[in-house]
Amino acid sequence: MTTMKREWKIILVLAVPLLVALYFGRGLLQESAESVVFPVVAGCPLHLQACSVQLPQGGEVNFEMNPKQPDPNKPLQLTATFQQLQPLSVEVLFEGKEMYMGYLQYRLMPQPDAEGLVQFQGEGSLSICTRSLMSWIARLKIKLEGVTYEIPFEFETLHVDAE
Repeated sequence: MTTMKREWKIILVLAVPLLVALYFGRGLLQESAESVVFPVVAGCPLHLQACSVQLPQGGEVNFEMNPKQPDPNKPLQLTATFQQLQPLSVEVLFEGKEMYMGYLQYRLMPQPDAEGLVQFQGEGSLSICTRSLMSWIARLKIKLEGVTYEIPFEFETLHVDAE
C-alpha cells in the first residue's frame, strides 16, 4: 500500500506542473499573433458607399455592403477587395453602437476576380431594432500571416414600419 501511495505522489508531482505549463503555454501560443485595432474609419458612411483603408504593412482593402441604405429585414451582401494582400481569412462582426444587438459575425469566402484582385464575399444580416434609426459598427477582421487587423466602420439603418 505504501508503494502505491508513493507512485501516486510521483505522478501528481510530475503531472501538475505539466498541466500548468500546458494551460499557460496554450494561452501564450494563441496570443503570439499580433493584433492591430484601427480607430473607426472617419468620413466614410458604409451605408452609403464603399470604404477603402490603407494597411500599415502595405496594401489596401476596399469594403462595402449592398444594398446601400440597408434594411434589417433583408440580407446584406458583404465584399472585401484587397490590393497587394492575400488574407488567410476575413470576417465581419456587426454590433450596435449604442445598444447590444446580439452576436452577428459572418465569415467571407474567397472569390475569383477577373481583375486579378483578391476578393472575399459573404452574406450577413442585422437584428431588427425598435428604434427607427439605428447606429452600427461593422468590424472587418482580416487575418494575415502573423497579424490580425480589425477595422471598424460606422453605418446606420432606418427601419420604417409598413402601416
